[in-house]
Amino acid sequence: MSVKYKEGYINVVDDKNAEDFINTIVSGTHIDRPLFVGDLNEIIFKHELWKKLTPRMQPYYAVRCNNSDTVLRIMAKLGVGFVCVSKTELQQVLSIGVDPSQIIFGRTIKFVSHIQFAVDNNIKLMTFDNKEELLKINNICPDARVLIHIRHDVKLKAPFQTKFGCDPNTDAEVLLKLAFSLKIHVIGVTFEIDPESDFRSICNSMNAARRLFNTAKTMGLNFSLLYINGERIGNPGHNDELYNFSKEVSMAIEEYFPNRRIKVIFEDGSYFVRSAFKLATSVFGIKIKKEMSLVKYHYYMNHSTFLSLNSIVYWNTNTFPQTLQKTVKSGFPSVLWGPTCDSIDVLHNDTTLPILNCGDWIVFNNMGSYSLVLSTNFNGFSSFSAYYLINKHNWIFLNKNPFNAVDIIEDDYTNNLTNKNIQ
Repeated sequence: MSVKYKEGYINVVDDKNAEDFINTIVSGTHIDRPLFVGDLNEIIFKHELWKKLTPRMQPYYAVRCNNSDTVLRIMAKLGVGFVCVSKTELQQVLSIGVDPSQIIFGRTIKFVSHIQFAVDNNIKLMTFDNKEELLKINNICPDARVLIHIRHDVKLKAPFQTKFGCDPNTDAEVLLKLAFSLKIHVIGVTFEIDPESDFRSICNSMNAARRLFNTAKTMGLNFSLLYINGERIGNPGHNDELYNFSKEVSMAIEEYFPNRRIKVIFEDGSYFVRSAFKLATSVFGIKIKKEMSLVKYHYYMNHSTFLSLNSIVYWNTNTFPQTLQKTVKSGFPSVLWGPTCDSIDVLHNDTTLPILNCGDWIVFNNMGSYSLVLSTNFNGFSSFSAYYLINKHNWIFLNKNPFNAVDIIEDDYTNNLTNKNIQ
């Protein structure tokens, strides 16, 4: 393996894109493990685009979608806030030097010990959606600042609506009265919207939140924070879809919350990291089957749906494998199998590829979110390598970035940011 690029490190590279980077690593050597390559330039680009398209919405990163230490440090260096849902996530974000004021404990139903950990570390911004949680928070942290989580008019790919959120029409006012009687400091509203929602649905959700702001005012509560969760769990949208979505959300915010003293934060994770990562997996076995008059090639890969392609199983996302070295335009019906003994371990069951040999590599794009964090070691297949690349311009930009003091420097070329979650 080339000594130029270091596994688990940020590699400063000016002359290669992610695929060239992968090609350099795998050329002329045998590698049993699949590779993940994170292009940090893409994350920085997405952040700059965010600031341009949605200047009023402060981004908060959903740690759950990709908790790589390297990613978290980059996000922190860019001044992005964090949404954590467990003690472990809180510990990880705090360990890299993030200020507690930049963290939201975003789960509406929390373990007592996790709340206590948050309080002990001065993390006091939390969410709730029920009476029992309010009483729990009041008992452990009576000076907490809390957001009421409502559900309204969204159809999410993951069923958050059935698991989290209170009804803004029947439950919310009762909960606010309880919070007022307990002297708990409720400071705003949070809700989810689907990036695939139309403008009417977005406005309906904003209107529900606006009504709750008004109700709170009549009770003597002064709300100052609107927290929107627009997590993109499925396949990434095209740029025009992103532009349209950001425009519609911004228009709805200006219509229902024109007062600039109301702070607006937007939780997302996939937006920043999904397109920044590629997975490279190699062929280690081949079986050719003739089905009627059709010849189909079955390729056995060194990566599994149980490792990081579980979104195929959980959310039925589409994957589009591409060959790394092969440039032949003609293709043949092919199936890509994972290495485990489970028959559901299928990376792709109907694709067209050129004829491959053992040792050839396949690349999957858009692998940055809900992949590594869901991996298992089923059948003993749990090992893979991770590399990070960045160009010199962005490396200098990060190291001069004044947003906060999170340290990412060790030398001019690589930084020892070993990812604890993938070694």
